[in-house]
Amino acid sequence: MNALIVRNLDFLALGDWAKALPIALSACPDAQSWRSTRSDFWHVHDFDSGEGGETEVLWVTYRPKDSVVASLEVHWLTEQIVVPLGNGSLIQLLCPTKQDGSNTPDLDKIGAWLIRPGQGVCMMPGCWHASVAFEAEVTAMMLTRRSTTLDLVRQLVQSQSNGGSGLAVDQSETSYFSLPQSEKIELDLISIDPNFPQLT
Repeated sequence: MNALIVRNLDFLALGDWAKALPIALSACPDAQSWRSTRSDFWHVHDFDSGEGGETEVLWVTYRPKDSVVASLEVHWLTEQIVVPLGNGSLIQLLCPTKQDGSNTPDLDKIGAWLIRPGQGVCMMPGCWHASVAFEAEVTAMMLTRRSTTLDLVRQLVQSQSNGGSGLAVDQSETSYFSLPQSEKIELDLISIDPNFPQLT
C-alpha cells in the first residue's frame, strides 16, 4: 500500500491533466469580468464537453469512507469540474493517462489535493480521478457531459443487478481501473493540517 500526502490546492502543480479554479478575482479581459461594491464576477474557464456533447450540471453527494483508495475512473470525451459547496472539503486524487497507448493511469504521477468549499478543479479528458469526503457528507456541484452521466448510470445499474460484481473496465466514455493491492493508496491527512481528523 502506498501512502499519499494530501496537498493544499496548488494552482501550478496540477500538470496539463487538470486545472485549479481559483476563488479569488483573477486577471481576465474586462469584457469577461466585473467588480463593484455590490458584486464581482470573473471568467475562469471555457468548459469543453467534447464534440457533440451537451453540458449539464449535477449535484453530487460524497459520503465519508476509509482512507484507502482502491480504484480510479476516467472520462475520455469530456472535461469534468467539481466544486464542493459550503458544507465541507473534498480530497481529489488526480493522475494522467500513460503515454504508452495502454489507456491506464500513470501512477508515478498521482497526486491528492484538498479542495475547499468554493474552490474547484477541472479535470481534462483522460485525467484519472477519485473524490473522497473525509470529514462529513459533502455536496458538490459537478459540470459534466450529459451522455457521460447516462453512461455511468447505466453501468451502476448493471453492476447492481449483477450483485455488485463491479463496473465495466472499459466503456466508450468512462473507464475504471482497480488498483492492485500493492498500489492501493492510503491518504495521509495529517500532513495537511493537524486539525483535520483522521479517517476511521
